Amino acid sequence: MEIKTFPANEVPEKWSVVDTAPESVHEIMPEFLEGARMVIYNGALGLYQNRLFGEATREVIFSLEDLKRKNSEVKIVVLGGDGTTVLVKYLGEERAKELAYLSSEMGGAGWKYLLGKPLPALDYVHRKKLDLKENNVNGVIDYSNLVSINDLPCWYWQDKLALVDVLVIADLNIGKTKNMTEDRLLKFQKIRTIIKVIKDLRERMGENRKIIIITHNGRFKDYHKKLKVSPPDGTVDPDYSVEQMAKILTVLLRKEGVFKEMDEITFVPYSVLPETAFENPEIKNGNVIFLENPRFWKDETSKDKDIALEHSKKIWRAVKFVSNPTICVQAAMGALHRDQASRRLITQFVMGPRVVSLPVKEELAKLYEIGTNPERPVVAIISGNKKEKIEDVIKPLIEKRKVNKIFIGGKIVMAFIHKEPLAVKIMELAEENGIKIYLPKKVVAAKIPSEMTEAEFISALKK
Repeated sequence: MEIKTFPANEVPEKWSVVDTAPESVHEIMPEFLEGARMVIYNGALGLYQNRLFGEATREVIFSLEDLKRKNSEVKIVVLGGDGTTVLVKYLGEERAKELAYLSSEMGGAGWKYLLGKPLPALDYVHRKKLDLKENNVNGVIDYSNLVSINDLPCWYWQDKLALVDVLVIADLNIGKTKNMTEDRLLKFQKIRTIIKVIKDLRERMGENRKIIIITHNGRFKDYHKKLKVSPPDGTVDPDYSVEQMAKILTVLLRKEGVFKEMDEITFVPYSVLPETAFENPEIKNGNVIFLENPRFWKDETSKDKDIALEHSKKIWRAVKFVSNPTICVQAAMGALHRDQASRRLITQFVMGPRVVSLPVKEELAKLYEIGTNPERPVVAIISGNKKEKIEDVIKPLIEKRKVNKIFIGGKIVMAFIHKEPLAVKIMELAEENGIKIYLPKKVVAAKIPSEMTEAEFISALKK
């Protein structure tokens, strides 16, 4: 594989930007971080999954650690799945905890929340939609009255007549799981969080009640691209199945003392009930049950409300076949902004209490504080490959004057280097609002093999 560092405006055709040049980060960070009282860090500046492209990310993290040493009062806010993962990868769990005031896996949900958007997945926790005008402070919605696991009395969990089983809406969207190992899985904060949630519920409910967990992983359209055809609805992509995740989590739960030696997660190979399910009554066995990734069904992400509702009913039918949960716990931290069947709509069918997990409650409380009472100057380090982030995050951050400086890394920086219309408009808007944008002068690129598309090449580099 051919890898080179180029001036950002001189990357040749047929080369793909895979990282920010570490020397550019080293050059920019001292001035960028000078005087900062709050830093919002989005995540990796390159393909951190590949050890060849982690130096710029490491440089940023060590710069943040150095800033914290110089000023213990500065607040480091890590917002995004990649951000939380690389923080632990390069610092270890203890140093990561010491550095970050908040290390949140909320990602897109967190950004939308800080920018004043509602979180639809929380609608049915309230049983009715929140009055967004009444519950709004400085452009941020107040979700402080959410009912959490802690708000239900002890007797409710332990009432033998209540037959308490729980449906957990989780966000374990971690990418390819087919060859996942224990060590790699534990690098994801989402995994460490779900272990805590399962442990908390087992302590409250006892070991004889059922916990049914449903989580998405990956994207339906990605499977289409890989096969270059449209697979039948519900076709499982082994790379994104949650089966391997369930197997490894079983081992981790035993190591944490949550499971006894013979306990294991039961994996259910569907989230939409097939007729053959009735021929497999043993699928109901087990006290912690994972349903298959619902994103293998195209209607899971449908924006048509009627289609989405019908699909949520199909998922609920699968849940009911396994158990009859009377409590719903919304723990899908990074998907609270998703208005989808398995993220939001399914929760309305649970007739008992609908609550949030303690991590959701705690992270929302800190985000609310950060959004309504920021300690300025606030600087943001924004990175990624998806251009939508320019429209959805960078532009509103500037329009709403949420930050004083922005450093842009990752592949999205190329839109600014090439002076694409939206990027030019954002640069002008930033200048009008007195917000300084920092761009790296150099990037790292890899030559795309002639037999591959860029998407295939990037996917291969992540393995």
